[in-house]
Amino acid sequence: MMRRRTKSSRSRRSAETELSEECAAFLCGSYREYLDMCGRSIPAWAWVNVLAHGSRVDIEVVATMSNDDGTPEGLIGECATAVVAALENGESLVGLQRKTLVPLELALADTIDAFPTNSAELGRALRSVLGPGALGPI
Repeated sequence: MMRRRTKSSRSRRSAETELSEECAAFLCGSYREYLDMCGRSIPAWAWVNVLAHGSRVDIEVVATMSNDDGTPEGLIGECATAVVAALENGESLVGLQRKTLVPLELALADTIDAFPTNSAELGRALRSVLGPGALGPI
């Protein structure tokens, strides 16, 4: 017996597909881009997602945006530059992500609403979230 798809089963499938795409974007480090593509607001912590879940190549690309112009792109680029430097000094990306970057992402999600506007403010936010010695090589 063949089942007919109802409008509600199609919309449920659409919602399930959207949720799975959102989860995949989060876990592969492209959550900020996903939100932007969907026209949704981008919370401050989402800028850290690429560092917490992205590949080395993803982080190296973000590092090329490094500048201190106060934009989230520039500031996250500075953080990415520090991550790349740590990797070049022998740090493990997975180790940095597990020990520092994922906890940072989660803590920022819980504590700040707006992305810091300059490097000093970002540094204060990082230290307040993780503690003064928790940043390790970053």
